Amino acid sequence: MICSEKGMLEKKSVLFAKSLRKFGGTLKDSPIYSLAPRKGKNISANTLELFNKLNVSHHYEHLNDKYETYAFANKIITCAYFEKQLEEDILIFCDSDQLVLGNLDELILAKEDIAMQHVALKGIGTNGKDENANYWEELYRLTHVKKQSYITLSNSEKILQYYNAGLIAAKRKLGLFEKWNKNFGLVMQNQLKPTKGDFFLEQSVLSATIAAMELSVKVLPNGYNYHLLKETNITEAFTKIEYGEINLLHYHTNFEHPIQLKIPKGVPISKDNSILNWINDKLMDCGINDRLFLTESESTFNLKKKELQALFDKKTNT
Repeated sequence: MICSEKGMLEKKSVLFAKSLRKFGGTLKDSPIYSLAPRKGKNISANTLELFNKLNVSHHYEHLNDKYETYAFANKIITCAYFEKQLEEDILIFCDSDQLVLGNLDELILAKEDIAMQHVALKGIGTNGKDENANYWEELYRLTHVKKQSYITLSNSEKILQYYNAGLIAAKRKLGLFEKWNKNFGLVMQNQLKPTKGDFFLEQSVLSATIAAMELSVKVLPNGYNYHLLKETNITEAFTKIEYGEINLLHYHTNFEHPIQLKIPKGVPISKDNSILNWINDKLMDCGINDRLFLTESESTFNLKKKELQALFDKKTNT
């Protein structure tokens, strides 16, 4: 399940679908369901044509009328909508700014109720003693959480269980998504927000809903929902991509035009079977970026070209 709207998001949805069909292993032919839940933001005719070729079933329903200015509410509405519409036993939601680069077998649930990844950074999470503590205390009260559980972040800090909502695998019979939707409405109605605003409000509400329902969580390996952030070691990330160690890459806005990234020395690139080269080509095909990855020589030339252009502009202006 994905959310797709006109503009950059629909381009990323097409790229996501292409990556699943290429690298998704046993799940590569799974049906993909897309929803545009806001009025006036449906996808283009060109994207719809591409979706048809990729076996993506797209729906345009004006469902997000209460929270139109809060784009993250779209994922809640998308999940709740398809939970009612579909019959599959396991539903998987993915943010469209992700790339499938390997098999997704860890998402095929057996014992556990859901599968998710911990948040990469604490953000609005809480250790119970910080500025966000009061928010989570009230959030837990509103959503009727009885038991508190903690997770440990990569920096060894312990916080209340807090999961990244960019990738969710859940058994449909649980009704998790409809409960998430109701709890989100309750939180919005009570105007409950973290101290730094409503960014990732929906993510914290999902985590509280999971705690309230006392669901068993399969914490996914690091290769799932792998984030490209400012703090990410880019050489390590690119190497893992080429060696097939990343199953789902969450690239956020880092691949969008006019961004260009230099491929560091030592990153092993196979000329005939390079995943980075495939990403480069598909970013161009989807209209997201005409040239993302630069080799060292290309990077040097590009830098010199920019310097020459700057000198030319300066001379012209004088």
